[in-house]
Amino acid sequence: DRKPGDFLILTKYRRDLEPYARELEARGLPVALSGVAVGQEEEISELMCLLECLADPTDSVKLASVLVGLFFGLDFDQLLDHRVKGGRFTLASLHGQPETDVTQALRRLNRWWEATRRMPADGVLARIVDEIGLLPHAASGPLGQIRACALLYVLDAVASSTLEGNTSIAGALEAVRLALDAK
Repeated sequence: DRKPGDFLILTKYRRDLEPYARELEARGLPVALSGVAVGQEEEISELMCLLECLADPTDSVKLASVLVGLFFGLDFDQLLDHRVKGGRFTLASLHGQPETDVTQALRRLNRWWEATRRMPADGVLARIVDEIGLLPHAASGPLGQIRACALLYVLDAVASSTLEGNTSIAGALEAVRLALDAK
């Protein structure tokens, strides 16, 4: 007569809940966590890296991190090939770039960066998340419901920051950091 909703797991520390949740989900049992601070899952870490790159497009280290990260999945050999063919790693001027996978990714990043100069951060971020399918990606992974909700929580924090008047990408990045630090 027992069902999953009849059980409750209590731990002294919040961080101790995640291993239980992952194991229960792996066995096909429904999981709901409460009282847990938002974790910094892969999607949120990658999104923060992208925001940092868009906030400072001259940071070549962040740019390379975004290119080889979750959103573009390029490898270092592709970056090297792009450079050997005379390509540059910049979002500002894409004229004269060789046609490579890196150039295609740079064009998309440039489009996003240009959008941040014309639109509020929450609108740009929502468009990026939709364009790359980040929410379905989060939802389809381990602890998908929790990861998708964490991503929505972060997007909501950026929207709230925009409503308060901070429409910049730097403001969005700060809103994400504050949301992740919230108890």
